[in-house]
Amino acid sequence: MNLSHHIIAHLPFLAAVYRARSFTRAAEEMHVSQAAVSYQIRQLEQKIGVCLVVRQSGSRIHLTHAGQNLVDEYLISEQRLQATLDSLAGESLSGRLKITAPIDFGSLVMPAAIAELEHLAPALQIELHVSDDLIDLIAQQFDVAIRSPATGAALTHHLLTTSKKQVVAGKEYLQRRGLPETLADLKHHRLLTRANGKAASWGQLFRQNDLSLDAMPERMRLGNTFALAEGVRNNLGVAILPSFAVGKDIAEGKVIELFPSFSAPLLTEFYLSYPPSAPIRKRLAALAQAIRTVMVSERFSDGFIEADGLLSD
Repeated sequence: MNLSHHIIAHLPFLAAVYRARSFTRAAEEMHVSQAAVSYQIRQLEQKIGVCLVVRQSGSRIHLTHAGQNLVDEYLISEQRLQATLDSLAGESLSGRLKITAPIDFGSLVMPAAIAELEHLAPALQIELHVSDDLIDLIAQQFDVAIRSPATGAALTHHLLTTSKKQVVAGKEYLQRRGLPETLADLKHHRLLTRANGKAASWGQLFRQNDLSLDAMPERMRLGNTFALAEGVRNNLGVAILPSFAVGKDIAEGKVIELFPSFSAPLLTEFYLSYPPSAPIRKRLAALAQAIRTVMVSERFSDGFIEADGLLSD
């Protein structure tokens, strides 16, 4: 069967249903009625003779294996076509740059970086999404992700920066529970960990010093970086936090840093991750420059180790 316009015309509707996981929201995205979206999907299924979308109870839907394969190929082709069109027009520091970033980095660092980016590229429209979930850049139509660690074999990854971490506790907590003199003394303290319970930073710290996290019986799970930081400020226990989230509190004497020599190897790398075909190198270079400027500012200068030779335009 030759691929013709009467097939291609239906594919954006299938992609919209996939992204929205709902006919109603897909219709809103496409600025048409829900009936129009349903009609387009039915026509596509009839023309190729394959079921693509399964309607479940309520408004829930999911794609069949065939539907998923088709939409994956369409999204890749759509991005490649856009890359070709952009390259023909010549890339400029204008248009949209849609970014996704982890909640802590995205909430604390990125607003300042976006403000700096407005000076570098005033015609560039920024859309920032913050989430600790792993986002499918192509399916969700993101241009670039800030990721830690670098994940996604189909993406290009450039090291953006390395964040330092610090072991911290509140003054009142330490007055109540005592100041630990060695890492082993932490078995008498409450360790604050992330909600997923993995306690990766704690595990790394103890392994590097021939200790076991299992020997630390008292733990409290708190959601994310912000909850951990608030837990420390409210004297709930001892936490390992990125310096960019707690450095100001340490400088102002609101919380106390513990074991700085032991926590020095605890580092988190952040990467710029993007589809290799994306024609956005100038925009990425401007974004990287804006983030660099913020990282060396007074607020964050002690929290990051800058990467060399990230990107150039």
